[in-house]
Amino acid sequence: MSRREVYRRRYEENHPDWKSSSFILRDLVLRETTSRTRILDVGCGYGSGVLRPVYAAAGETYGIDPDPIAVEKNPYIQTKVVGRVERMPFQDNLFDVVVLKWVMEHLPGPQGAFTEIWRVLKPGGKIIFLTTNVWSPYISIVRTIPNRFHPALKQGLYGAEQGHTYPVCYRINSTKQIRKTLIGLGFQESTLAFNGDPSYMSFNSFLFKCACGLEYLLGFPGMSHMKVHLIGLFEKNASSDRHDESREKPTKGKKLSRFQMIESSDR
Repeated sequence: MSRREVYRRRYEENHPDWKSSSFILRDLVLRETTSRTRILDVGCGYGSGVLRPVYAAAGETYGIDPDPIAVEKNPYIQTKVVGRVERMPFQDNLFDVVVLKWVMEHLPGPQGAFTEIWRVLKPGGKIIFLTTNVWSPYISIVRTIPNRFHPALKQGLYGAEQGHTYPVCYRINSTKQIRKTLIGLGFQESTLAFNGDPSYMSFNSFLFKCACGLEYLLGFPGMSHMKVHLIGLFEKNASSDRHDESREKPTKGKKLSRFQMIESSDR
């Protein structure tokens, strides 16, 4: 267990009303999932054990990630594709739910990514995401450190594998940026909330205590916008097809065989 996970569990024991952002995301997705649901996990990577109950409950699970090693090793998703969210090999109006867990902070072109997500979502389909908040003091510190140093730092401080660290851009990591992009495309906001996590910078006991103090301060009125995580649910307008009709659809009709696809034999 990493140091970060140790401190997160300690905080959870002392604050029973608090819930980890990953579990909030999981519960949001589960509420939208039935045995007939077709889910796409964007940036599925090596797989998230937290989302395993979601994959088990869904009728069909798909994942896309640009890292071929991560895709091959993902044990949870049925149909896995090596590719990028900006150009997905899926037909229009295919998915009921699209999940993005720790993905949005890495997107260099969020407008193109979410335009493509709009295309593959069914009318009434949901985007559910978890990402970092650019206005958090923690992220302000991270942004001062060049991307090339992140893998070594993450390995040294959290015990994470260097191959699991990807460059960050923070181009859609505030409520203003999210609403401007998604509502501009025609999505409707259902949920957009902040959640704290003192383990983010808890590299030792002293910093953990400092982070707990910061979380206490961020609980006061008018301070929540500085909590480290953003969790959201947006819905594709079921009565509007203007984006499907008006914009160019470069990936429509392309077949999965033109991309590297890996099908899992395990449900």
